[in-house]
Amino acid sequence: MRDPIAARSLVLGCLSPGHDTETTAIMALADAASVPASSVRVTIKRLVDSGDVVQRGRGRHAVLTLTEAGSAHVREDRAAVRIAFAQDAGIIGWDDTWWLYALSIPESRRSERDAARRRLLALGCAPVTPGLYVSAQPLGLHLAHIGTEHVVTARAADLNVRGVSDPRALAELLWPADPILAPYDDLAALIDEVATRIRTHDPHGADADVLRLHLAAGLERAMRHDPLLPLELRTAPWPPTTTRTMWLETWESLTRRHPHSPYLRAQG
Repeated sequence: MRDPIAARSLVLGCLSPGHDTETTAIMALADAASVPASSVRVTIKRLVDSGDVVQRGRGRHAVLTLTEAGSAHVREDRAAVRIAFAQDAGIIGWDDTWWLYALSIPESRRSERDAARRRLLALGCAPVTPGLYVSAQPLGLHLAHIGTEHVVTARAADLNVRGVSDPRALAELLWPADPILAPYDDLAALIDEVATRIRTHDPHGADADVLRLHLAAGLERAMRHDPLLPLELRTAPWPPTTTRTMWLETWESLTRRHPHSPYLRAQG
């Protein structure tokens, strides 16, 4: 594989909200994936220091548990994947509503305001004017991370931004396709590489888990800056949908080869 597995991706991929994970299992997977044990130990320490993980015991026999904050982060990341696949399957569509969010955090609290801006952008919002953001989906409970007392919310059936009002044209104006599509080209190449490995090596056990790690990391990179707009706002066929369908088929092929994998159980 061209891109190495990040220790953070490996560790978080082995953790599941509400369940304990033995460090021994993480280290065994790290060894199979050629991830240095020192990098895994540093990652675990950082997760503990940030309040995302609680560690009981020491060394390879330690037990890790996600905290409430850590569980929320993991669930949010995995929820984005579920939303993407639900959109691809036509389960989630657009209700012709634009959601507008305005921040009301004073200049004197600049660091808090900047953090709220980054949060809205991470949730797929696009800036319209200073302090005003638009989304094609309601953010709901995600606003709790900002503080609903600092956000003014409105929704509109019609939106005109700089003279553009057609929904698909607005989507292209606010969320240009090209920067979103490029990482999916890399993911498609990775999927081809993994599919070839499956055909030529018939991986099982830890080997299948390592390939799954590469697939999960590749999907995360591809989706990192994807606002996951409803497909009604994109041209059809939308290439990321095709790529994610290929990804899911390859993932399921590996799952059949190692259905009782501890890593797979953590993915929920």
